[in-house]
Amino acid sequence: MLRSMFLCLAFTACSAMGTSTTTAFSEDKDCLITQLFHTVAELSKDFSEQRKEMEQLKVRSKTQEETIQQLRDDLKRNVSDITSNLDNHISDFQKLEDAVTLLNTTSKTNRRDLQQLHTNVIEHASDLNSARQYRDKEIQAKKIS
Repeated sequence: MLRSMFLCLAFTACSAMGTSTTTAFSEDKDCLITQLFHTVAELSKDFSEQRKEMEQLKVRSKTQEETIQQLRDDLKRNVSDITSNLDNHISDFQKLEDAVTLLNTTSKTNRRDLQQLHTNVIEHASDLNSARQYRDKEIQAKKIS
């Protein structure tokens, strides 16, 4: 298998040089083998560099996946916080609505009570005025008699 790989590489190297394989083998086997080893070394170097790049890409990909997961977790937490805040605001708004309703009811009651008090004051003032007039008449009647 190794022999067939070398032959394949030799053929590729000869094709790259523009010579036929039979001519290359018969004319200069040493040169061809040397070139073959150089080609294998370059391919090995390229393969090693590509493997390193692939590992770096894997690491970068993993880092990006972790970042994406962190962003998803942050987003879920933010949505949860926002939902909780909205629930709290709705609850506060309902309490405020209840307080306003109570205030309106109390205000109406106070208004009625104030109107009743005003009516009572007017009636009391009228009673006092009538009593004063009666007293004045009695005083005048005593003076005359």
